[in-house]
Amino acid sequence: MRFHCTKKLLDLLGKSSKLYDSDPLPVHPVDKVINQDELYDWHASVTEADGSYIVTFINDLTSFPVAVGLFDLESMHEVFEAFENVLGEVMLRQKIDKQIVFEYLENLEPPVLTKTISRAKTGPLSAVTIDAKNRLYDEEFTTYFDPVEFTIELSEIPRVKNGKAFDPAENWVDIWDERTKLEDGYLRPVVSDEFLTEDGQPTQADWMAFYETVDKIKKAAPWRKISDDELIAVMDPDTEEWIYCSVMGRLGEFSGIGLFEGKKGLESLVKVYSVDHFIPDYQLKSIQDCLLLSFVSRTDIETDNFERLQKLNLLENNYYFLPEIMKHTPGFVPWSILSKAEVRRATLILSQILIVISKLGYEDSLPRLMDGIVTSRFKQEGKWETSEHPLPDLKSLFDQESYVFKNEIVIHQIKKAPKSNISIQVDAAHAPAVLQEHPQDRPYYPIINLCVEEASMEVLSAVTYPEMKQNPEHILECVVEVCKEIRPKEIIVRNHTIEWVLADFCNKSDIKLVKRERLPELDEVIIQMENEFS
Repeated sequence: MRFHCTKKLLDLLGKSSKLYDSDPLPVHPVDKVINQDELYDWHASVTEADGSYIVTFINDLTSFPVAVGLFDLESMHEVFEAFENVLGEVMLRQKIDKQIVFEYLENLEPPVLTKTISRAKTGPLSAVTIDAKNRLYDEEFTTYFDPVEFTIELSEIPRVKNGKAFDPAENWVDIWDERTKLEDGYLRPVVSDEFLTEDGQPTQADWMAFYETVDKIKKAAPWRKISDDELIAVMDPDTEEWIYCSVMGRLGEFSGIGLFEGKKGLESLVKVYSVDHFIPDYQLKSIQDCLLLSFVSRTDIETDNFERLQKLNLLENNYYFLPEIMKHTPGFVPWSILSKAEVRRATLILSQILIVISKLGYEDSLPRLMDGIVTSRFKQEGKWETSEHPLPDLKSLFDQESYVFKNEIVIHQIKKAPKSNISIQVDAAHAPAVLQEHPQDRPYYPIINLCVEEASMEVLSAVTYPEMKQNPEHILECVVEVCKEIRPKEIIVRNHTIEWVLADFCNKSDIKLVKRERLPELDEVIIQMENEFS
């Protein structure tokens, strides 16, 4: 049985083993689990108050939770023995056959530890850990903790997945009922040799053509000639969509090329160049929309990219400047699984960039992003040509019609609420936790709507939704609940984000709407959330 543990839990297990004068359990590399039977995979975290620890687990297949404790640091090494005892007792109370319980728990010995898998399962785990933490702050509760009863209680709390509520306890029992109906092999982890991917998997020839072009890019080193904001646009001859290409690395810190497709891609590119370089990582999750080719060291390369190079015999003795291709989509975890069409198009676009680069001298320059024109490659009457092409009006990329707030009853309630001099920062950001609906699906960052009181940094409202884009109704629900209790003097939002959602509401509620480049107080709150569950 495999346990994917947060860094905090792994650190505590290591310290506990030293105090107990025993060797810590090894932490294994994170294997691909998309082909594994997730019934045998658990994610685990830990929460602490006043030196007491509760370790929380959640099953990757069913979201069934288990909580064990209370531990001090010296006894933390007993976590997995406690897990076995608690889960076994709970399964027996659920009337699951004793032989099944025994055979399942037999797979626990010895436990296999890894780090959390791309944090893809830590969304549900976070909710369970928060429930456990709330209990730890209950003084009466800390004097007596029954992990079996608490686990049963946790398992009966409805959770939400893909917009639908479900009962983890029912999920857990149902999966065992289903498996016991199978004639044989119901307790064996199901492993497939097939690599699950999108329809239209690239062939070996597709990848070889791509990497041959990439090798030419590497040798040409365009980042020595071109600045980040000197763009090259290539029209896809099949879709007639412009792909805006940014060559990155003039400063020497990073080398790569971003391929930004169409209007959405260009909007993403403009945002990347217009934001402060110290913007928190969680903001970037909602900005970048591109295929990103980068060159990294062997220790930094993503697993799928490394294995692909290995299978194609392209590693040789190279340790640095290995090519990594990742798909960045707003709201989603960066993704290395590309379709045949994406690989072929990336190969085509990169080959056209090479042509432009080959004609540039070291003293030559290209039009910059803010010049309103771009050097372009396009196919006309069967022949590729180069010319300067006008860019869309960059300001118009961010134009969005204001959302009209029509609930007059709510407006009346807010105007009657007590006035206050507080300022509230509001944002709809991607949460630090990651969700994944199915092992084949791409993990994503759910939206969290936050209202934070600026002076005290108190979180007035924080609501997470299993969605990847800003929803004006959900943003307003969050703000309305706060403003019904106390009407702030102003609501502060980040430039070019959600002012279009709140403008009409603030106007009708007599609340000043302020736009700023940065919201450091709100950023700090989200960073703290991220640290809690990383």
